[in-house]
Amino acid sequence: GGVGRVVAVLLQDLSQRAGLDHILRATQEARSVAEAVTSLGRGPAGIDFYRFRKDLAPLERLLAGRLASWPDLRFIEVRDRFGTRVTAVPSSVIASAAGIPRAQVTLMLGGVPQGDVRVGVSTEAIDRDIDALRRSLRIKIAAAVALGAGLLVVGLFYSLRLIRKNRELEHARQSAARVEYRVNLGSGLAHEIRNPLNSMNMNLQMLEEELQGVPELEGGEHVEMLRSMQGEIKRIANLID
Repeated sequence: GGVGRVVAVLLQDLSQRAGLDHILRATQEARSVAEAVTSLGRGPAGIDFYRFRKDLAPLERLLAGRLASWPDLRFIEVRDRFGTRVTAVPSSVIASAAGIPRAQVTLMLGGVPQGDVRVGVSTEAIDRDIDALRRSLRIKIAAAVALGAGLLVVGLFYSLRLIRKNRELEHARQSAARVEYRVNLGSGLAHEIRNPLNSMNMNLQMLEEELQGVPELEGGEHVEMLRSMQGEIKRIANLID
């Protein structure tokens, strides 16, 4: 899919970068070797390649020492201004050096080109670096995927928690609304009941006062019934309050 193509492009880019890094380091080493060769072969008219050819041992020791100091190099070759090989270390590699990546630096003396130094880079070293970069990239991608999956799970749980909390708040709001409705309903009913009770109580008091003015009814069971009714009305009023 899309991720696979991205990974393939990244791996290709890393491979090119690894090869370029080796070539850049090889170019720096070639410059250093060129300076050493120029110093060793300096003559009155430029670099004395004739002297080099008469006795290659000093030049070959120099090249062998530089080659030994950097195992990633395959060979170091020195050529004169005509492009003719002066020497190469190791000489056995030059015959099969066609496919070996290399860096080339011109030998300069007094601003005049004298020849060049060619440094071959080990393809095994480049492949080794590419494999290391690929492993590192795979580990980073796996870590990023794992981290993304972890964050997704955390986000999912957090979203579920928010949904549950929202439902609880909504339920609490609805419960509070129902309680408030019941309170308001009870208050309204109490008010509607209290008014008739007050009216009935007042009427019973007035009736009691009138009955007390009738000698035949004073102390009779009618008065007791009125007082009993007033007591019940008071009890109902206390329940409502």
